[in-house]
This record gives sequence, C-alpha cells and structure tokens, in this order.
Amino acid sequence: MVFGSKGTDVILTVEQFCCDRPNPILQIIYIAIIGSVYFVIAKSSFVYIPGYYIAHVHNKNTYNFPNISMEPTNRSLTRLDTMPDDMLRLIISKVGATSSTDYCNAVLTCKSLNFGLDDPLIAKTLSIAPLVERPHLANGYEKMMESLLAANNLDVHYVKGMCEYFYFDNHFFGLHHLRLASKGDHKEAKYLYGFLLMALGMIEKGK
Repeated sequence: MVFGSKGTDVILTVEQFCCDRPNPILQIIYIAIIGSVYFVIAKSSFVYIPGYYIAHVHNKNTYNFPNISMEPTNRSLTRLDTMPDDMLRLIISKVGATSSTDYCNAVLTCKSLNFGLDDPLIAKTLSIAPLVERPHLANGYEKMMESLLAANNLDVHYVKGMCEYFYFDNHFFGLHHLRLASKGDHKEAKYLYGFLLMALGMIEKGK
C-alpha cells in the first residue's frame, strides 16, 4: 500500500461508516444523483418535446380536448339516467339472465333500471335457478310464473313441466312443457325429456 497500514485503516473506517451501519450519507448521495440527472434532463431535453421530427398529428396540442376534470364528482360523467332506454333494458336483461337476485336488487335500488316482468325481454331471459333446483316451490310464485310463461321463458317451461309431470301427475302437459324447454336448448329439460321418452318406450325419439 502507498499509505501503509494507516491508509488501510482509514479506508476500512470509511467503508464501515458508510456501508455497515445505518446513516443518511448514502440516501443523500442517491438523492443528489437523481436530482442532478433530472435537472440535466429538464434543461437539455424538455425543449425537444414534442420533437421536431414528430408528425403534427401526434402532437396532443393539435386536438381540441375539452378541459374536463377526471374527478368522480364531475357532472359530465355518464349517468344511467342519460342512457337510452333500449340500452338500459338490455343491461337489466343481462343481469336478470345471470341472477334473479341481482335483478331484484338492481330494480329496487335504481329507478333507471326499473323494468318489470311485463317487459317481454326481461321476462323471457330472467333466470329462476332456485326454482329450477326445487320446482315444488313454484306454487308460491304463481303470478310470476304466469308472466314468465307468457314470454316463453325456458326455465319456467322446465319448472312447469316438472310440476305437472311429477307433482300433479299430468303427463301430457308435463311432457309438453319439457319439450318446449328442451327445444330451446335448456340443459336440464333436454336431459329429462329424453330420459322420460325412453322410459315411456319411445327409445329412438328419446335419443
């Protein structure tokens, strides 16, 4: 070493002070480097934004963007009550086709989405999965069942067919409703209708 053991001790002491124990020196050096680089970029590069060689159409200043705040409270944001009824009707029909519970919650909480079962699209696509799983409960929803049946709702045809065939022992009407549901590609109805036809001896038709 040029400086001997004292020089080595000094270097080791500085290394231990800077790197082996908590101290603000490294943070200060890091902030100074970042600040210096940003200052150089701001002074030397910002004048070229937008660049001279960028086409005029890519310059954001050429567009007439309205001065709109992105805050959620801004009144220019799209509201449900400003949307056309056809779109709202389609939205609520998609909700109902997924879950009858979500449909009821949406109708009860939002006046703009208050489309009832008298609407053919809503009535035709409304899912009644709980009644599909337990058809015997349909007796407590006669008015709703009538509205959905008039709109040719496939779930209702299946539930009605189950009730007529198994609970009221009316095989003719039961098979009639199950056939309508199976023709509409209702999964449960298609399976049950085919099974019942084969059980009644109509093997080829049941297949």
